[in-house]
Amino acid sequence: MSSVFVFNPNGKKRWDCLVTIKETFCNVEAETKEEFLHVVKETFKEERNIDLEDYEISNIRSNE
Repeated sequence: MSSVFVFNPNGKKRWDCLVTIKETFCNVEAETKEEFLHVVKETFKEERNIDLEDYEISNIRSNE
């Protein structure tokens, strides 16, 4: 049996978490799904400094 020693120089614990942000985008004009994804990703980057991946954008619907 082996032991693992974690050294915390400042005596504080280390924490991890997952942050989930949900926001709805409505009435975005785009010719294709790819263009729509681009617009959403660019909006998040410019307004929130957040880089999104395609898999993070869900429930995509067109109002055709």
